[in-house]
Amino acid sequence: MSNKSINFFRELGAAEPLYPLLANNKQKYGFIDQNGEWLCPPLFEDAWAFERGRAPVKTNGKWGLLDYRGEWIAQPEYDGFNHHGDGPAMVRVSAKYGFFDEQSRRMLIDPQFSHAFGFSCELSQVIYGTSVNKSRYGYVTMGGEILMPSILGKASSFYDDRALARLTDNSKVGYIDKSRLLESKMDLFAVPPKFEDGRIFSEGLAGVKLDNKWGVIDLSGNWVIEPNYDTGIRFFDGISSASKNGIIGFIDKQGEWIFVLEGADSVSDCSENIISAVVYGPGREDENWGYMSLSGDWIIEPRFMVAKPFYRGLGEIRQHDGKNGIVDRTGAWVVKPIYDNVDIYSDLIRVHFGERQGYISRRGEPLTFDESEVC
Repeated sequence: MSNKSINFFRELGAAEPLYPLLANNKQKYGFIDQNGEWLCPPLFEDAWAFERGRAPVKTNGKWGLLDYRGEWIAQPEYDGFNHHGDGPAMVRVSAKYGFFDEQSRRMLIDPQFSHAFGFSCELSQVIYGTSVNKSRYGYVTMGGEILMPSILGKASSFYDDRALARLTDNSKVGYIDKSRLLESKMDLFAVPPKFEDGRIFSEGLAGVKLDNKWGVIDLSGNWVIEPNYDTGIRFFDGISSASKNGIIGFIDKQGEWIFVLEGADSVSDCSENIISAVVYGPGREDENWGYMSLSGDWIIEPRFMVAKPFYRGLGEIRQHDGKNGIVDRTGAWVVKPIYDNVDIYSDLIRVHFGERQGYISRRGEPLTFDESEVC
């Protein structure tokens, strides 16, 4: 394929959502709008959905970045291209990662890292080396500065301007501070490395493990909830799952039980005030997942192999026959469980069946295929 501009079927707006679709007769990807109409012909070997008016696409075995006008922001010459979220795009050449600046349309940092992660708090976590004991951990700023403190034996991405980290000569973990890192201070830790384990910060709080028990600290390392829980704690929308002395349920930010789990054996995180919960069979050989309310009542009875957290009012499930579908908050089928895979986008749902795929509206209407083709 020529690296000249791609001709779309009509002029597009920068914020208009476009979705990749595999044209079954050509085995190539193009793009459709939210009504299922083709806007870009099927020309690509692979493609991601448009985000901020841009989408990574693959042609002649290489990835590039295309904008909503059909113009190349990054020519297709990379082995991987990821531009999710804010900040420069992450690119891969062979087994090395670097960063591409979409505004100037040039490489910001040449591929040199063994691992790199998306930007969070305006910093991207990067790693040199693949050996567990010899890897070097650091960060890249959005301006392209590489920060590689030699003291870090391991580190996470930043959340709430804190990153979980440990020193090279210490098995304990603490939390380094973003401003101290940027100012190249000798002591990076806002919370000293004294814990056996920890979770990333969320809503200004982090679960930490001390003397084999979990509690919660604030950004300064002060105890908010004393360490007397058996499992890790991370808050979403003011609540977290927790376990204590065989009791499982959800707690608030004061450590008070919101409800104690009855009628289920375990839970995942809460999303949109709906909890994924599981009931185990004898010997835990069988799992049946469903959804609970914050009062501990079943909204959707446990009968699925998988029940993923709700997203924009929809829950993705997998039945015990391996087929996937989507339910709404009442348990009604939005997408029947007849597909090999389903992906929830902002306005549409992509479904896979065999070597084919198509899109369904959030009202459950097939847009690019007839449902009778699936069975």
